[in-house]
Amino acid sequence: MLLNYNILLFLIIIKILYFLGTYNLYLKNGRNLFVAVIPIYNLIILIKILNRPIWWSILLYIPIIFFFIYPILGLDIIKIFEKCYY
Repeated sequence: MLLNYNILLFLIIIKILYFLGTYNLYLKNGRNLFVAVIPIYNLIILIKILNRPIWWSILLYIPIIFFFIYPILGLDIIKIFEKCYY
């Protein structure tokens, strides 16, 4: 039973960190702030902002493919918002 609460707490922390990291991107694109809070909807909107097909949001929930898609999305975010940190 304790394991289930630990997983739930981990997911909540991950979602809060995602919100804190990306809410400014949604605001700069003219979206409302509540879009960054809704868990699955925010990824769909991010995919639309990055001009990628909507089915990419489904790929983000497949375990192995997840590791290949997120870096691509990160590079697209850097490219669209024209910031490079290196």
